[in-house]
Amino acid sequence: MKAKLEMKLVKKYPKLMKNYNGNKRETCFAYGFQHNDGWYDLIDILCKNLQSYIDLNKKEQIVIEQVKEKFGGLRFMFVVETIILMV
Repeated sequence: MKAKLEMKLVKKYPKLMKNYNGNKRETCFAYGFQHNDGWYDLIDILCKNLQSYIDLNKKEQIVIEQVKEKFGGLRFMFVVETIILMV
């Protein structure tokens, strides 16, 4: 996806995009969005609905790990953000 569209999503949904361009050893989202621009509207709607649901229902925050096109379909992978305590 074009950098301009990627940045639009990153600014619009900062909680979901926490790992965007992160460390390559820790997240696949270090490579950004791996698909064509045609998926932009669908991803925008999905992110809007996910974040709204989390905020309204006080659910644990999810963080996107990877968004890519594979075999003509969109793969949208995420994890639930948790706090890990070391004792």
